[in-house]
Amino acid sequence: MMMTMKKISFLTFVLLLIVSCGGDDDPRNGGGNQSTGGSEYLNVNNGSSNLDISSNSTQVTLRIDASQGCEWRITWDEGQTWIRSINPSSGRGSKDVIITVNENTTLKENSTLLTISNTNGNITPRTITLRQLASGAILTLNVENNRLTFPSTGGEQKVSVSSNTSWNIEGIPSWLTVTPKSGEANGVVTISASPNTTKDEQSTVLVFRPTGGTPVQLSITQAVASLPIVQRPQVTNITTNGATVTFSFNSELPVTAYGVSYSTTDDDNLDSHPYVAETWSANQGNPSVKLTGLSAGTIYYVHAYAISAVGRQYSEKEVFSTARNWPSTDDNQRPE
Repeated sequence: MMMTMKKISFLTFVLLLIVSCGGDDDPRNGGGNQSTGGSEYLNVNNGSSNLDISSNSTQVTLRIDASQGCEWRITWDEGQTWIRSINPSSGRGSKDVIITVNENTTLKENSTLLTISNTNGNITPRTITLRQLASGAILTLNVENNRLTFPSTGGEQKVSVSSNTSWNIEGIPSWLTVTPKSGEANGVVTISASPNTTKDEQSTVLVFRPTGGTPVQLSITQAVASLPIVQRPQVTNITTNGATVTFSFNSELPVTAYGVSYSTTDDDNLDSHPYVAETWSANQGNPSVKLTGLSAGTIYYVHAYAISAVGRQYSEKEVFSTARNWPSTDDNQRPE
């Protein structure tokens, strides 16, 4: 009797090993991703064959329902670099598996097959398709508040474009040069502004238009240039009919001409006074201008000036007197 009981116990142990993490795989009896209704089972994602993730999501949970003693592992194509991690990728019994992925910023759907199998191999492996939806067309610029500012002298700035589709730039004014004007995906755009030769601030809006997406506007302004700065002149080498006027100037935009306006009248009609002009082509200078044909013994009011594309700017006035003729008819004569 004792021997018979031992044999029965041994046979029962063997049978338990055979059915461990097993069960009927016939779908008609609860096989596939369904519970067998027995004590051992391996179900995935509540029987669904797909696990979908939105384009801007980075995590999703995969539910594995398994009997307590069922060991399983997950395999996938590790060449799918959009999948960052699957944790845990193996285990025993029921668990929540966290799948971490990169955000999909492309116009193409990401997809791969996950295979969940028990380590004993006595259950047909469960499979599920992991899909990440494609993103809509997007375009962003690495510019704070999408605004650029150029000085009056112009210059060059670079803008990085991040996009998952092709794009082009619209609304380019004549005072800007944009290279390139279109692209296929990510890229760098060089925007160059010529000097502002107007008397007003310049502004425009460039439109970056992604194919099939929402346009992005880039606001650009350029400051107005100031008039040249002209220092008060110094007068030397004064004679009865001439003098030398020396001064300095500097300007944001190149000075094209400079000169001296002079008069015996102290008024504000400087443009109507006699003047001596010289051509120039530089942003600064320290010229000397010779005045000739002046009247002896006369007070003169002089202003230096410089001209740029913005306009003419005068200095503060300087006053000097030419030398008198000696002796004059009004001076004491030596007695005969």
